[in-house]
Amino acid sequence: MNKHRTLTRGFEIYTCRGCGKRTRVGFEDDVDAYNLELCYECWEDAGLENEHSDGHHSEVSNPDCRWC
Repeated sequence: MNKHRTLTRGFEIYTCRGCGKRTRVGFEDDVDAYNLELCYECWEDAGLENEHSDGHHSEVSNPDCRWC
């Protein structure tokens, strides 16, 4: 993750419901996370968990996935 990304104006700082970290939308992909009150990392993790529960995750173990 790039710790030096610029923050998007017009979005307030909010507290992530997943980890409690205070965050703000950093770039356009973060808007979906913002709508769910999650930081981008928790939003990505929730997506991986959803792939597993829906059966759409690859059969091969992914080292970046904590659900594998």
